[in-house]
Amino acid sequence: MSQELLNLVGLSLAVVLGYLLGQAHYWHENRLAINLEIWKERCTAYKKLMEHLGALSMSKNPGRKEEATYYDLMKLVQNLQDWYFNGGGGLLLTEGSRAKYLKAQEAIRENLETHFKHMEEPERRPQQDINNDYDSIRELLNALRVEISRDLLG
Repeated sequence: MSQELLNLVGLSLAVVLGYLLGQAHYWHENRLAINLEIWKERCTAYKKLMEHLGALSMSKNPGRKEEATYYDLMKLVQNLQDWYFNGGGGLLLTEGSRAKYLKAQEAIRENLETHFKHMEEPERRPQQDINNDYDSIRELLNALRVEISRDLLG
């Protein structure tokens, strides 16, 4: 091979490599910008979610209800659904947070269904105190809070 041909091949490879490295850098910078925007949106949405979760928090806080009612649970379910669907928060949940969210929603719904079914059939109503139900729900909601904190920190 002639020296000119080798120089041309080397130059061509350098141009292609330079182009590919430029594209990789461009893609990486765009991905970082997208991730930053998603994080900002997630942070805003999670703040709203935390406000809803505060009413049944395990820790003492100004918004926590010491003696929660089934009405409080119904209100929480509605607030969570509004946040998830109408507020778009559901789009921003990570896989782990979505799993915790759905598990908590399912537990609350089951609890409410059991409660209202037993209102129709009082003789079958369990003697379980409402606060026992709330303790298990509070644990699930706390797990959700921990998971969304991880989302923001990770």
